[in-house]
Amino acid sequence: MLRRLIDRMYVRVLVCFAYLFLITMAVPLATRAATWQSDTPSVTAMTPSRSASFSVSADDAPARTGLSSVVVSVGAGSASVLAPDCPPNLIAAKIVTLSTDVDEDGNVSPGDILLYTVGMYNDGSMTATDVVFSDTLDSRTNLVTGTVQTTQGTVLEGNGPGDRSVFVSIGDIPVGLSHAVIISFQAAIANPFPPGSLAITNQGIVSSTQVITDTDNPYVDDPGTDDPDPTVITVTATPLLSFGADVPQCLLPGATSGVTWTITNEGNGAFAGGVVTTTDSFNCTDSACQATGHVVGAIAGQSTYTLMQQVTVPQPLPYGAEAVTLTASMPGVSSAPSPYEVNLHVCAPDLRASDATVSSTKVFAHEMISYTWYLRNTGDADAFGARGIFTPANVPLYDFVDVISVTEGAATWDANARQVVWEGDLLISDTVTVTFRTASSFGLKHLELTSPFEVAHPWRPVFTKSVNYPYPYKLFLMLVVRNATP
Repeated sequence: MLRRLIDRMYVRVLVCFAYLFLITMAVPLATRAATWQSDTPSVTAMTPSRSASFSVSADDAPARTGLSSVVVSVGAGSASVLAPDCPPNLIAAKIVTLSTDVDEDGNVSPGDILLYTVGMYNDGSMTATDVVFSDTLDSRTNLVTGTVQTTQGTVLEGNGPGDRSVFVSIGDIPVGLSHAVIISFQAAIANPFPPGSLAITNQGIVSSTQVITDTDNPYVDDPGTDDPDPTVITVTATPLLSFGADVPQCLLPGATSGVTWTITNEGNGAFAGGVVTTTDSFNCTDSACQATGHVVGAIAGQSTYTLMQQVTVPQPLPYGAEAVTLTASMPGVSSAPSPYEVNLHVCAPDLRASDATVSSTKVFAHEMISYTWYLRNTGDADAFGARGIFTPANVPLYDFVDVISVTEGAATWDANARQVVWEGDLLISDTVTVTFRTASSFGLKHLELTSPFEVAHPWRPVFTKSVNYPYPYKLFLMLVVRNATP
């Protein structure tokens, strides 16, 4: 890996500065040629009591081999001067690759994971001390916690939750490729990806003790280009769709209303268009739901598209069907979410808490039976024009007597149908109480008196229930006088 990385580097050699040496010959000798001991090209000829100057650069043998002095010979005389050591030459390069193709589309796209690999070595003539590497990520990427690794030194920042920068204390790097250091880390591309430039830019910095000022820090180079510059990777423009719905807070049974669906393209690429399929649970069976297709036009990145779905609430609304499930989906479109669901609430009266009680009072051989009938609405909509029917047990020797009281609405006795009929309004959380009486006649045998009742409203199915009263055995005494005539 390191060899591949180094092979791709644009090698930026930080050479020793050219050092100027001034040699003055004080001995009165004939003019001679002054040369390097290593037989490098000669220096300008020098005359007695004259001076000559020359420079030592990285291209000359002493500097290249790290010699500490330069010896100049002039005839029988010679002079030597110290040549300064060359500083460390840190060469660093970074490459970026696609580590995890989350959406498996083969492209660098939002949500994917990038792998940054940094290689560095010392190409100078002395050890680089206290080397550190720092890197702040592009704002549209996030470090994957725990992925910063180094072959030498300590990771001081980058592996903590929420870290956005990498900081590695490497230590000393001796001269040579065999002492190369590799640092790697992963970064997740933002999803959705913000609009604008698709280029993700990353620039690291390597520095050591020998660096005098911040401006001398060698930037980590992108080896894929001809000039020292940041590492750049381009994100593929990709649409990313999401659904939302503006639903009424409360629909009533029998009502038809429009539900506004909003399709938002949160991606950085345009969506070409397609078909949105909507359903509602009112039109579903055990096997499938009746679907409606809506043609959707092109949606630019960071833009929205709206469509309308008509929903009709059935009347009467079955009990238990107050929550309606609406769905929207785009089958076959990878950039769209799986079927999106939203719930719509239907407000309706609930009459199922209605009930009745029975009590009795003995009157000689007869028995007066009182019924208290409670008509209740525990729903979240008023039941205007509600109707209740109570049918006392239809048996011989058992008859209706009268209506004692009613708290709201009107209660009457229908002699033909033998029913107590109540009509009126049942408001939310309201209870209407109807009290009436029946009586048994002499001779009514023991039996179970079953009296059904029902409460109805156009928005709901009829609610029915029964109240039972076990008519007890009666003990009667009869006095018979012999030979008596009535």
